[in-house]
Order: sequence, then C-alpha cells, then structure tokens
Amino acid sequence: MTKRELPKHVYKQKNGLYFQRRGWPSRKFTYEFGTPEFWKEYSDILSGDIEAKRVISRNFDALIKSYRKSPRYKRLKPRTGLDYDKYLDFFNYIMGEANPALLKRKDVIRLRDTNAEKVYFANYSLRVLRVLMEHCVDLGWCEANPARGVQEIKTQRQKRKPWPHELLKAFRDTCPLGTRERLVMELCVGTGQRIGDVLEMRWSDIQDGAFVIRQK
Repeated sequence: MTKRELPKHVYKQKNGLYFQRRGWPSRKFTYEFGTPEFWKEYSDILSGDIEAKRVISRNFDALIKSYRKSPRYKRLKPRTGLDYDKYLDFFNYIMGEANPALLKRKDVIRLRDTNAEKVYFANYSLRVLRVLMEHCVDLGWCEANPARGVQEIKTQRQKRKPWPHELLKAFRDTCPLGTRERLVMELCVGTGQRIGDVLEMRWSDIQDGAFVIRQK
C-alpha cells in the first residue's frame, strides 16, 4: 500500500498502521487495511466512539495511565499487578513529566546501575520498564523499545540447604499435630515441593499411597 491509498491521519509504521492526528493520542489499528472492520474502526475513532480524547502531552504519567487501561496490564495476575504497581508508581515519581520517546538505552542502563546494590529491585524495575516501553511502541509514541535487550544484573545464586534436625524438632515441639502450621511444614518436608505447590494440594491428590503432583 502507498501513502496515497491511506485515509487522512493514517500512517504506516514498522509494526502496523496508526491513527495519528495532532492533539490526539496515537492509536494502532486492530484490523487489516481495506477490510470493512478497518473502515468501521477508522470511522469510530473519528466520531469518538473509540477513545480518541485530546491529550495534553505525551509523558510517562500519560503512558502509565494508558498502560493500566490496556489488556496487557489487565491480564496480569492480581499479585503480579500489585508488584507492577509499585514500580509504575516509582517511574511516575522520578520521570512522570518526561517524554518517554526521549528515553535512550543509556538511560535505562543508568537506571539499572543506580540501583545495583538492590539487585532484585534493579532487575524487576528493568522488567517492568521493558513492558511499559513496549506499550509505548504499540501506541506509536516511539519507534523502538530502548529497554529491550538490556541485561539484568547477574547474581550468584546460593544453594539452599535443608532444615537441620534441631530446627525441625523445635518446630514440631511448638506446633503439635493437628495444627495448620504443622501440616504445611510436614507436607513441605515430606514431599520436597515448594510452598505454592503444597498449598494447592488436595485430598484427591493422594492416590495409591502416594502424592500425584503437578507443579506450577
């Protein structure tokens, strides 16, 4: 397709067609150009049936608000969503008024290295920023994701050791048989499974004197 074939305010980008009009938020088209669905989507945008409100500026505050309304964010599990919110609020605090299109790879690396002493925070913030900037690309606000390909800080993972017998005895002395705490501990020790998998176990998982396990 050529530019002459495209309707007004429609532009071809590397990853699809976008509606782009001065003072309006950029929007990626869902349907293929030329189909009845495309023309309906185009008409709905112009008429306001699809969100096309005027925006003050393209900054991180607007980007984060847009991301939180997106299917990508809504598909997150509740716990993951809470974790993401902490980092999204952090980004909004440190660069809410900044233009995300101006974010460079060197800036992402500097943000990661600034928090290098807090490895978990540095790596998780990088993951969330990578997702956020991918949404920025989808909106047509920038051409490429500067956080993509930036490596996380590598750490030496220490091998976990089993509980020593004296601690197991102390736990059993404190939590007698019949308590929930004792049940969970014995299941963890007896099956060797992670706490999340143990909490999912049911009586029906005991078959022929053994546990049938499906790990998450």
